[in-house]
Amino acid sequence: MAQTIIGVNDPQTNQAWSKKCFVESLKETLMDRFVGSGDNNAITVRDELKSGGDRITISLRKQLSGKGVMGDAVAENQAEALSWHTDKLYIDQLRHVVNVTGLMSQQRVPYSKRNEANSGLRDWWSARFDTSFLNQAAGNTAQTELEYTGLNPCIAPTTGRWLFGGTATAESGLTSVTEKFTLQHIDKCVLRARVPSPGHPPIRAIRIGGKDYYIMVLHPNQAFDLRTNMSEGQWVKLQLAAMQGGKINDNPLITGALGQYGPVLLYEAARVPFGDNTQANAADKTDLGAPAAGTTNVARAVFMGAQALGMAFGRDGGWPEKLRWVEVLKDGENQLNIFAGMIFGVKKMVFNSVDYSTIVVSTYSPGS
Repeated sequence: MAQTIIGVNDPQTNQAWSKKCFVESLKETLMDRFVGSGDNNAITVRDELKSGGDRITISLRKQLSGKGVMGDAVAENQAEALSWHTDKLYIDQLRHVVNVTGLMSQQRVPYSKRNEANSGLRDWWSARFDTSFLNQAAGNTAQTELEYTGLNPCIAPTTGRWLFGGTATAESGLTSVTEKFTLQHIDKCVLRARVPSPGHPPIRAIRIGGKDYYIMVLHPNQAFDLRTNMSEGQWVKLQLAAMQGGKINDNPLITGALGQYGPVLLYEAARVPFGDNTQANAADKTDLGAPAAGTTNVARAVFMGAQALGMAFGRDGGWPEKLRWVEVLKDGENQLNIFAGMIFGVKKMVFNSVDYSTIVVSTYSPGS
């Protein structure tokens, strides 16, 4: 009797597991909220490499600056040439493998070790996506291992796009409770995003439902500082006032969500770069370097507008089957190696040596 068997490493099986692992990984991330194929997203997926190549040159046309010609003066004598700034986004392959050993080992447990391998790889990719996204967005140059930075080197926040708590002018000066995160830091980011300064063009907001929004991601310690600030005009006072006005069910103080302040949607994430390499974020590869660098108890919140980061994938597979899933049996089919790999890259956009759509806010944030 003829049988139809779909076994380990069958293309249909691989495609199904690839899609399942990638989709579930992305759903587990903060990054998934901000990524999309259009230019109205904080993280823009670029498709220029679907036919091959390992880098994208992204161009930004400079604004024309000529004053124009009045009356019947000859306009062609005042012609202005077009010019562009460029940035490059690289992609490379990143893989991880899980070994499932022994038919007898599987016999001893009631769950599928293959399914557990899928869950483990899903969690691994979820962590890797957010780690890459937040290291890049925050310009965490202390992390030099490209496996944790979206396979592109991080670029430090540029002058004019980097704010500090209190009166500090560098992270090494953040040592006091007077330099914690406050609502005024959000106001300053909005002001810098909207009002251009020499060499620093405005940051375009993200259009959602006919309204313009920016995004800001805080470390939990910064969110704690915001929530527990009882001063007049700070977060708690504003939320209490909103409750008195009838806004209770969706009030951030009640629901636990960080919420919205003006045009800024606020999120918190533990992988926002924080602290020196002896503190908690060192395990996630999102610490800010050695204690000698003056990063102890310092957190870097990231403010973002449209096209703050670029993300690209290789041509192997279509969306969302970007991840390649391969299962290999060995040792008389007593061992199974499961590979999950992807060709991709993530990078903060920088044009003319200026961060295009990000502002970093470093504050003293020791937590409770």
